[in-house]
Amino acid sequence: MKTNRRILFTPIILLGLLSCGGNKQEVQPVRKNITETVFASGSIEAIDKYNLSAQTEGYLLDLFVQDGDSVSTGQLLARIDNSSTEAQAASAQQQLAIAEQNVSSNGPALKELENNIAFAEKKVSQDKLIFERYTRLIVSDPSGRIIIRPY
Repeated sequence: MKTNRRILFTPIILLGLLSCGGNKQEVQPVRKNITETVFASGSIEAIDKYNLSAQTEGYLLDLFVQDGDSVSTGQLLARIDNSSTEAQAASAQQQLAIAEQNVSSNGPALKELENNIAFAEKKVSQDKLIFERYTRLIVSDPSGRIIIRPY
């Protein structure tokens, strides 16, 4: 048992003795100020900065201010050609007038529906007469056969 321990511990002790020798490098501490660096994403905005946007679409014709200019309330900043928006507004007005006419009491859509209802009522009355006529013509005999009577 002692022999096994010697065999096991001898290489470990030799390895420890041999690895501790050799060149030793000394390190000296250096005094420096602490510097802290923080990495973060974001954006910086000025305190009195405002983003302006037009309330309509169109082409910019004239710009009366430059970047960094101070502006006051009611000051004209730019001129925009919005003729396409005006055309869209006129078209929307026409569509509104057509829709109002269609929902009025004399509107064409309502008149068409009234005509369809009257036609359907006439068709129902005609179909009822034809049904009564065929029921008088068709008689079944006691054997279960259907017999059609002549006029």
